[in-house]
Amino acid sequence: MKIRNGFVSNSSSSSFFVYGTEITREDLNNSPFWDENLQELSGEFRDLQVGADDYSVVIGLPPSDGDDSETFGQFKHRVKDRIEKVLGRPAECDFVSLIVYD
Repeated sequence: MKIRNGFVSNSSSSSFFVYGTEITREDLNNSPFWDENLQELSGEFRDLQVGADDYSVVIGLPPSDGDDSETFGQFKHRVKDRIEKVLGRPAECDFVSLIVYD
């Protein structure tokens, strides 16, 4: 089996897979940690990843960002806690994927 490790130049899409939540653009824009000029999270939340298409925004962390010293349950709790601090409200978290077509 061949595995491609480089950039695929003829690709017209990109994928985004995280443990996190899908929210509206309005919810994210109302967050005090969202910098509209830079289009990214600021401060201590900068490590969370944000992906967006025309319809929704996905925020979270890929499973590969788990710390070797934490269990998967601890990873999920850490991500959920950070997302709730960004949004300022409770959030339902799960695995979320987003494919953006160019």
